[in-house]
Amino acid sequence: NLYRRLLRTRRADPALHSGGLALLDAPAGVLAYDRIGPDGWRRVLANFGDAAVHVEDCTGLPVVVGTDRSGERAPFSGELSPVTAVVLSDDD
Repeated sequence: NLYRRLLRTRRADPALHSGGLALLDAPAGVLAYDRIGPDGWRRVLANFGDAAVHVEDCTGLPVVVGTDRSGERAPFSGELSPVTAVVLSDDD
């Protein structure tokens, strides 16, 4: 389930459990922030809107966790469906 996947990911990733936080500019209806840790950063995008949005500067980043599981462990397409969220990695 999503909650367990998020908790497992947070526990295993220093950037997510002890890193700094930086809010980012994002399209309307989207919350975007980076968690910055000693070994890199993770980007969190959450679309609270009722329409899909494109987040240009995130295209190609690996998806660590997605609310609907589609695209996990694959490069992010840049498209964020309505009422969904993703955790992205800076790892190539």
